[in-house]
Amino acid sequence: MTTAAAAVTPEVIPASIAAVVDAGAAQTPEQIAAAALAAGGSDPAAGAATRPEELPEDLWDAATGAPKFADLKTRLEEAATLKAAAEAAATNRYDKPESIEWAVDVKLPDGGAIEFDADSPFLKQAAQVVVEGNVEKPVVKALLTAYANAQLEDQLAAREELKAEFGKLGEPAAATARVKGVEAFLCAAYDANPKTKAQAPALAAAFVRSISSASLIEGIESLMAHHKDPNPGVGGEGGADEALMRTNPGSLLFGKKA
Repeated sequence: MTTAAAAVTPEVIPASIAAVVDAGAAQTPEQIAAAALAAGGSDPAAGAATRPEELPEDLWDAATGAPKFADLKTRLEEAATLKAAAEAAATNRYDKPESIEWAVDVKLPDGGAIEFDADSPFLKQAAQVVVEGNVEKPVVKALLTAYANAQLEDQLAAREELKAEFGKLGEPAAATARVKGVEAFLCAAYDANPKTKAQAPALAAAFVRSISSASLIEGIESLMAHHKDPNPGVGGEGGADEALMRTNPGSLLFGKKA
């Protein structure tokens, strides 16, 4: 009775026979027969047709009491190929998260390179997936490049949208003046609040950078105009309280007197 051919993997070939692979794989039937004898078989010429225990049945010719030399040679060559591929693959993978190269061949419009923060939560989690999943280096780079390109396209699209919104404010010089006016107003508002006074310029600049629509600039300009109105309609029935509201832009934004 014979058994089905075993799957061709480096583990299928016993260490003693696999040694032939490491030595360069026997190229002649005589060399292969010698390897079979070294693995524990007997010499067919001596009349003892005994299959070595380590030799799979599908590689043994029971009729002749000898290995199937052609099949054995093929199996050894396949094992050698798989072994070489496995060794190559091992050098083509990352063995620990710290060894991963977070780099892509994507250039920014100004010619600069994209930099990645390996300590970011996203990349730390991605690194674990790469190592535990035995993801090959070219695949990691391809995925990272695709991610970088997608992010870059989104940012460029957002930049174009911002330019279009900025254009709604008028000619470049006039639009810039309007944005600067809003920033000055916001700075005064933050400065009027004791809790934000120390960081007023930085907070105002950050607020302006977060603005992505012309309508928001126009809305703040309405607040500015309302602040200048001698009768803004806030703060009470006139007197000192109303006067304070008119002179304190922080009260318009934060809803209370500074």
